[in-house]
Amino acid sequence: MYRIWKYLVKFFLSALLFASPAYAADLQTSNNKVSLNSEEIQALNTLRKTLKVNSRKITELVNADKEELIEQDANLQQSITAVKAIEQKYPKAAFVFTIELDAKNPTKYQPILDSIVLRENEKRVISFDDGSFLVLQSKTNPKTTVISDTVSTMATELPLSHTHKVEVWGIYKAAELLLTTDYMADINAYYVYGTDVNVSYSAWYPTSVTSASASWISKSAYNSSQVMKSKGFFALRDSYGGVSRDFTYTLYTEITSSGSIRDYFTST
Repeated sequence: MYRIWKYLVKFFLSALLFASPAYAADLQTSNNKVSLNSEEIQALNTLRKTLKVNSRKITELVNADKEELIEQDANLQQSITAVKAIEQKYPKAAFVFTIELDAKNPTKYQPILDSIVLRENEKRVISFDDGSFLVLQSKTNPKTTVISDTVSTMATELPLSHTHKVEVWGIYKAAELLLTTDYMADINAYYVYGTDVNVSYSAWYPTSVTSASASWISKSAYNSSQVMKSKGFFALRDSYGGVSRDFTYTLYTEITSSGSIRDYFTST
C-alpha cells in the first residue's frame, strides 16, 4: 500500500511540474510580457549554468586575442551547440536568458565603465558574475590611403585612423560595434581635425542591428580647451519566438589638440 501511495504522489507531483499550464515566472520587457512555464525555467537555468561553467575559458581566449581557438576547442563547441539547441527548442527561455545578461544591462556595467578611461591602443575585458563580458578596444593606426580628394596631406600633418570597438559576449559573441574616426594630426601636437567618420557592425542571432549612424559632435580641436569628438549610434534588437527587446549603444571618441584619446560608450 505504501509503495502504491508513494508512486501516486510522485506521479501527481510530476504531472504538476511538467503538464500543468500554470506559469511559474513572468518577465516584463519593453514591449512584451514573457511568461515561462516550469520546463522553460529548467531550460533557462541550464543556459545560465552552461555560460557560467564555460565563461572563464572563453574570456581568457578573447583577452589573449585567440578568439579563433574557441572554434577549435571541442568542449567549448559542444557547449555552444547545446546552448543553440536549447535556444531553438525553448525560444522564450532563450529570450529571457539573452536580455538578462549583465553585459547587456546598463545598471550592471555602467558603474564599472564610469571608472574606466580607455586610452589609445588599449584593450579591456570586463567580466560579470553571470559569465557574460564586454570587450572594449581602442586602436589608432597611420592611414596609408588618401582620406579624401579635398584633403592635401602636408609635411607637418599625419593622417590617422582611430577605431573604437565594443564587443558583447555571452557564451558566444552577440554583437561587435565599431566607430572609426579618420583625422589629421599636427606632428607637433598643436591641433587635430576630422576628415571622415563611419560605423560598422556585426551581430549574431538572436541579436540584430536595426540601424546605425555616425556623426561629428565637434570636428576639430585647435587649442587645449577644445576636443574633437565623434559619435556612433547603434540600435539593436533581441528577438525570439515573437517577442523582442530594443536597446541602443552609443560610442564616443574624443581626441584633444595634443592627440590624446578617450573612448567611452553609453547604452539605453
